[in-house]
Amino acid sequence: MDAVDSILKRDDGARREVELERLRMAIRDNIITPEVRADGLGAVDSARLEQAIDQIGLVQAYKAKPKPEDIFDASFLPPAAERRVN
Repeated sequence: MDAVDSILKRDDGARREVELERLRMAIRDNIITPEVRADGLGAVDSARLEQAIDQIGLVQAYKAKPKPEDIFDASFLPPAAERRVN
């Protein structure tokens, strides 16, 4: 894997097995989430985005509070079938 090879070139103390496991863990825990498995890469849950907007509003006053559709436009994504993860 190119990512692991890049680390090994820059860090003399790195070990291939450890870096491979770290990469697998990052992909498993941070990229291929249950949401990604259900909705595909790049999808946004509007209700969750609305909650995030509300949370920002707790510490930063909005001049005009945005709606999820003001922030995310799914029309730029490839078709859902192409974004599915096995």
